[in-house]
Amino acid sequence: MRKSKRMKPVAKVAESRERTAARVLSEQRRVLAEAEAKLAELLGYRDEYAKKLEFSGGSAIDARRMYDFRVFLSRLNEAIIHQQHRVEHSRMEYETRRHQWYATRTKIRAVDKIIERYRGDEARASERRDQIEADDRTKQVRVDIGDECD
Repeated sequence: MRKSKRMKPVAKVAESRERTAARVLSEQRRVLAEAEAKLAELLGYRDEYAKKLEFSGGSAIDARRMYDFRVFLSRLNEAIIHQQHRVEHSRMEYETRRHQWYATRTKIRAVDKIIERYRGDEARASERRDQIEADDRTKQVRVDIGDECD
């Protein structure tokens, strides 16, 4: 069996691993996008409520309502900090998965190069065999012609 054919199972395994790594990377990108969207949503809520507090500052608000507003904003700020940590964790996980995918992709390219090199070697070997056979036939024809001339 030719070397290039023996390498096909290796190439298939590498391609399967790369597809798996790409799926994991895609899933992690989705998780990161969702975390970023949730953070943006929380930041939007905070801005909206802060503006409400600011606008109501000119009108008469009782102390209880002001306290509740500030407590709510404080909790919202805590949720934002928590979500920022989740986004950062998701981003780091995404980068890890991206590096893993890239490593598997690099391995596929290396295996493909090896297979191509083997195919080239096999093609050159086949061409040499064909040339040797052609040379042998030419020699045989010359010998046969020489025998006829005698």
